[in-house]
Amino acid sequence: MQVRKTFFATVLIAISLFLAFTSVFVPNNEIEPENLVRTLERNENYYSVDKVAEQLISNDPLLQLVDVRSEEEFSKFSLPGAVNVPLGKLLDEANQDYVNQEVYNTVFYSNGSTDAMVALMVATRKGYKNNYIMRGGLNEWVEKILRPKYEGNFDVVNDELYQFRKGAQAYFGGGSATPAADASAPKPKKKAVKREKKAVSGGCG
Repeated sequence: MQVRKTFFATVLIAISLFLAFTSVFVPNNEIEPENLVRTLERNENYYSVDKVAEQLISNDPLLQLVDVRSEEEFSKFSLPGAVNVPLGKLLDEANQDYVNQEVYNTVFYSNGSTDAMVALMVATRKGYKNNYIMRGGLNEWVEKILRPKYEGNFDVVNDELYQFRKGAQAYFGGGSATPAADASAPKPKKKAVKREKKAVSGGCG
């Protein structure tokens, strides 16, 4: 538990440093720090590498991968169909269609989890929806999808998972680096339509 608290505290410090060294305006009275930590703790904000692999293989139209690493790292290795939005440019006007929309399920990833968590926290504080994190980042992707090993005791569940990962390994190139996304990578086709709340009129005053 102490390790977990220390990890989340590290992420909060990273967020503070990110905001301090950028010109990003975030309404700091909108979401309290403890609520940001709760956001990080909720499992529903995470995609496992297996879920990402499954949705890529099935060509899920709602999946949008956002690589928050540097342009140099992205050019060397990335996931199929991902777009590159370096963390420092996350809130640039040109990138708003990726992080502030209501159509796609945007999954942030980096090498590990920390930068993706910072991206999620910044987006959450801005009030953006449909943003998630790929747990473990590319390090876990390589370990579990590109170089899978049998985990745990031999049983039906573990065997099915291992067989899925072996299939995914073959699908994604068997451990070799995947070329970065090109200009044909999936992108939001249009800006999300924001639903405005309508004032209620009439009724039984």
